[in-house]
Amino acid sequence: MSHLRTNLHCLDGPAYRRAIEGLAAARGLPLTWGDRDDGCGDHEDVLKAGEEKDFFHGDPVLEELLRRASADFETWLRRVMEAVKDILGETPVLPLTDATRSKIREELRRRRNLMVYNWTGVFPDAPSQLEALKHLGLIEKWTHWPVEATLYGRAWARSGGATPASYSVWVRTAGGEPTGARPPGTPADGGVSVPATPSTARPMPGGRHQAGHQGGPAGDAGAGAGRRAAAASEIPLGPYERQAVEYARQSAGTYLTKIADDVGISVQEVILHRERQITAERIVASIETRRGFSGSVSDLFWDLKKLGINRDLHRVVRTEMQQAFHEGARAVIRERDPNGDPLVYKSIRPGACRDCKRIWLAEDGAPRLYRLSELESNGPNNYGRKREHWRATVGPTHPNCSDSAALPYSKGLTDLIFNKMRKEARP
Repeated sequence: MSHLRTNLHCLDGPAYRRAIEGLAAARGLPLTWGDRDDGCGDHEDVLKAGEEKDFFHGDPVLEELLRRASADFETWLRRVMEAVKDILGETPVLPLTDATRSKIREELRRRRNLMVYNWTGVFPDAPSQLEALKHLGLIEKWTHWPVEATLYGRAWARSGGATPASYSVWVRTAGGEPTGARPPGTPADGGVSVPATPSTARPMPGGRHQAGHQGGPAGDAGAGAGRRAAAASEIPLGPYERQAVEYARQSAGTYLTKIADDVGISVQEVILHRERQITAERIVASIETRRGFSGSVSDLFWDLKKLGINRDLHRVVRTEMQQAFHEGARAVIRERDPNGDPLVYKSIRPGACRDCKRIWLAEDGAPRLYRLSELESNGPNNYGRKREHWRATVGPTHPNCSDSAALPYSKGLTDLIFNKMRKEARP
């Protein structure tokens, strides 16, 4: 069963369907595929070859963070395989010795720790191991997307539910951290431990940081608006906002550790598979075979495992990034009214699924209002609940959800928006 799970895990959508249909036919079992509803089911939509899905529904900042996370992960995977090949050497002793297997396991564990720490600042192992990695110079400055997504949610909420101009300028330029010069309070003033910003960054409009761009139309055009947006957002983090940042780091660290552990298991599975192949061919002593062993292990990994691993990684990054963004926005609302219980709502997009409409829209077509405490008590998201039991939560209603983060209700201004929506909803 474990081999079946591993193999199906590596198939793309259409191939997965063909495999399941073949198994069902061989056993004489009827099989039908249910209709999907806007990506709200328990699995992702099946994509056609070459088709891309807009997972963040046009939000350029989250899309850019995902792109950078994908590039970091690709580099990390290649370094993992290079490290394993170095341990195996040009002509490894076959079958592999216990000492060699132990070295591979230790290296995979070390690489796991590096990936999680470089992204989140959370170290999943003993602190002494972190010091050893620092001493070896293996700590790298990646884009810290869990923190950045939270701070972006904070800036979005402080800008009234709009992308601040400084972020838009950052997306249009090359390199750098979106919030490199973070608002006072993170990390130094706020006590939240976050890996340092790359030294290549330079100030963005309004005192932020941006790398690689040396002026030009994009930077100049957004300078004035960028200064205004940055001035509004450079406010020390309050306790709820710090809590949101720390939640994003810890939550992402937990799921990323599982992804890295899956990579380690996959690498060891491929090594064992190739070793058994060679043993079955009775050419263990062949120098030519041993010379090609590490290369064939690497090739098998890329051919058999990469698709499934990348799919899992993207699912985790997208989900955690959306959650962090929503948590950052919620923290701003709570920070402004720490002792009260403000009314909030979410704006849903055209084409939203029936469950999002049920939860977030009133019968008259206007957004449904909730007390913030109700969203908080319902948990960060609906993970683990059956679809019919989904509730209004702080985070996305479901994976790939297009709903906005929570917005505060303001009598007068919000009522004007709601009345317009009610008119548009009338037949």
